[in-house]
Amino acid sequence: MGIVSGTGRHDTVNGSAGDDIIYGLDGDDVIRGNGGQDTLFGGAGNDTLYGNSAGEVTGGNGTFGPYFAAHDLFGTSSSWASQNAAPRMLGDVNGDGRADLVAFGSKTWVALGQADGTFGPSFAAHDLFGTSSSWADQNAAPRMLGDVNGDGQDDLVAFGSKTWVVLAVQGHDDLYGGLGNDVYVINHLSDVVHEDEQEGIDEIRTTLNTYTLGRNLENLTYTGVEYFRGMGNVLDNRLTGGEGDDSLFGAAGHDTLAGGLGADTLDGGDGNDWLEGGAGNDTLDGGTGADTLIGGAGNDVYLADDTRDVVRESVAGGIDEVRTTLTAYALGAEIERLTFTGIGDFKGTGNTLNNLIVGGSGNDTLTGGAGADTLIGGDGDDRFYFDDADAPLQGGAGFDTAVVQGNVGASLDLAACSIEQAYGGGGNDSLIGIGALLGLAINGRDGDDLILGSAFNDTLTGGNGSDTLIAGDGDDVLYIDADDALVSGGAGFDTVHVQGDGNLTLDLTASGIERVFSGSGNDILTATGSVTLVEINGAAGDDLLVGSAFDDTLRGDAGDDTLFGGAGNDVLVGGGGDNVLFGGAGDDRLYVDTQTASLDGGDGNDTVYARYSGGVTLDLSASIELFNGSVGSDTVTAVNASSAVELIGGDGDDSLTGGVYADSLRGDNGNDWLDGGDGDDTLSGGNGNDWLCGGGGNDTLSGGSGNDTLVGGFGDDSLVGGSGADLFVFSNGGGNDILRDFNAGQGDLIGLAEGQTYTLATDVSGNARIVLGASDTVTLVGVQITAVSSSWFVTV
Repeated sequence: MGIVSGTGRHDTVNGSAGDDIIYGLDGDDVIRGNGGQDTLFGGAGNDTLYGNSAGEVTGGNGTFGPYFAAHDLFGTSSSWASQNAAPRMLGDVNGDGRADLVAFGSKTWVALGQADGTFGPSFAAHDLFGTSSSWADQNAAPRMLGDVNGDGQDDLVAFGSKTWVVLAVQGHDDLYGGLGNDVYVINHLSDVVHEDEQEGIDEIRTTLNTYTLGRNLENLTYTGVEYFRGMGNVLDNRLTGGEGDDSLFGAAGHDTLAGGLGADTLDGGDGNDWLEGGAGNDTLDGGTGADTLIGGAGNDVYLADDTRDVVRESVAGGIDEVRTTLTAYALGAEIERLTFTGIGDFKGTGNTLNNLIVGGSGNDTLTGGAGADTLIGGDGDDRFYFDDADAPLQGGAGFDTAVVQGNVGASLDLAACSIEQAYGGGGNDSLIGIGALLGLAINGRDGDDLILGSAFNDTLTGGNGSDTLIAGDGDDVLYIDADDALVSGGAGFDTVHVQGDGNLTLDLTASGIERVFSGSGNDILTATGSVTLVEINGAAGDDLLVGSAFDDTLRGDAGDDTLFGGAGNDVLVGGGGDNVLFGGAGDDRLYVDTQTASLDGGDGNDTVYARYSGGVTLDLSASIELFNGSVGSDTVTAVNASSAVELIGGDGDDSLTGGVYADSLRGDNGNDWLDGGDGDDTLSGGNGNDWLCGGGGNDTLSGGSGNDTLVGGFGDDSLVGGSGADLFVFSNGGGNDILRDFNAGQGDLIGLAEGQTYTLATDVSGNARIVLGASDTVTLVGVQITAVSSSWFVTV
């Protein structure tokens, strides 16, 4: 056994073929154990220790196999320029990393490999190498190392009367670096590296396909040419791959991983790691911590699962992808693709490149940005922000929404893209819903947009600009303004909402619209040719509303509106303002919401409802058959009515005046004033202290509750006072009246004009009869003549 020590400087120490103990001492040393079971100590400094396949480090049991005469084993060949008849083999016999030719004849010939792949001139190796006494057999023979049988291990070649070869056998080597930044060259799994804490930044260099850093070792470099799987430890490691498809795992610590060439997989593990993929299609996973991921050339995949991760790519660095479980992620520069691999809702944002962004099963929000982007939502109710340059969207399952960005018009086929709701941008957009399998919601927003609905119940909004809205089948809702070019509801019961304060003219018949809600402008909304009933609702502004031949509903709302019901039993609601309501043919209902209005019921039995709380003043001379009063004190006259009318005062102290026909006047609540006018009228005071006058004709008067005054007027009238102290007024020329419930006990009185005289008589039924003048009478039903008292009579 030999013991060799360095000098304290930068030494290169080579052991013998025996079992050596070598101490590097100070300095940056290179130590090779060579043959035998060696023990190598690097000492202080940045040392490189080679514990190779020959088992040259103490603690192992690596040996050389039995030697043999190579000249006797190898056949001849004629392919070498010198010593053609000699057997030969390949091996790196001078350590320059290139294969050399070794031939065995009377001498041992060597031709060294050149950098350009050729062999140099041959020479007699026996003449060039000195002797040594460290080999057990053939000690006097020169020798060198080389892999002469291609098994990846260094073999001993000796040159004597014959050429002797000793093949290496894998050994167990122990390497001790000591203090300093040491480098260990490990090429076999049996080699063991020993490092203590705080002994420098130490590195393993290996050609093994798999290696895991032991304790207290920081760096790992693969020096082979195939694939490599390297794993770090709890320290801050630097792991470096090679030319193959490497897998590097940082484990704990703030690690630096460099893949090198090939399609590498880098996993930083815990800690704030730095990952560089290098050339090739790499996969980089920072793991936990604030990691920096740099893919390099190739089509790289980044797994970003921490909000602090930073992904860096260079220009023309391939088609790269970020896969993330984060709930929100925005692509950095030079990254083309983004895929959500998590659970729940996701917000993904692209960059200026042509991006592919893929959502998950949640309600995702995907924004392409600049570039020709492809957005795929997947399941869930997704929202897409896209522009004219983007490829068709893929909404997937769920209720998905697409929003156009920018001021350049875009086209969107909602059915093909599985989109249920769309919003245009600032340009002239084409938003097409034909072929959709359910109702859509489309809003053009700004620009002159083309909006086509589906066969189902759609909601279409033009927005600003001169828009074209075509709804298709279904019961659709359209939001338009006065600037829109074309509106079509299609089949179904369609509704239009007019927006803005522009003055809109809309033909509901031509547009296929059945219901309209006007805007704040002065709108003209007509439906004269409609084949079904319509509902037209005004708003602020002085609107003109024209119904169809069916049972329409027209509402003026605010403004001075004009409503034409047309044929059919229509409902006309004036709303605020000085309104004009024409019922037209049919039994119409007219609602008055202001103090005054112009009403014409037209043909049919028409009804007016007063709803103004302050009471209304109306002239029902034009074809109104029924009036219902408001809660206020109404003043209604039907003197010039073209037919009999029914006037109902409702609440308040009302004044109702009939016409020349058989009218019905009812005061209801309040102290009402009822004048039947001509005709055989029916008057009912209702609650309150009412005044009833039958006027001409044979009238029927009923006072109701309260202290009422009943004046039969001309004609044969029938009077019922009801409860309360009532006053019944008669005069000459009043006809033959009947007073059916006179009750002096409750304060009833009979009023006669001043100077009016009367006589008493009895009718055939025994009722007292008051005779006024020559032929006018008042019969007191249920009153005997003997009970009549002069105190019952008062002058009025």
